[in-house]
Amino acid sequence: MLVLLCLGVIPAVQAQTYDKLWKQVEQAEKKSLPETVIKLTGEIYQKGEKEKIEQAATAAGQSLNDYVVTAVYQRMEREGQAEGEQ
Repeated sequence: MLVLLCLGVIPAVQAQTYDKLWKQVEQAEKKSLPETVIKLTGEIYQKGEKEKIEQAATAAGQSLNDYVVTAVYQRMEREGQAEGEQ
């Protein structure tokens, strides 16, 4: 019985942990905190890898990749605008 209880509780706890981390990522994005976004998505990725949860690791890796590409693109745009203003 204890085993059955644990089997039901552990995935629920893991899901809450991932949900909490993703909410922190979302808030960091809204506050324009790129280092925090990168750190948190890295934590999600590592957690997914460690727990053998491929879906979590893949989602975090893709999110991190998308965020970095977007940040680089935005920086290039800002630098291009600054050069154009001179």
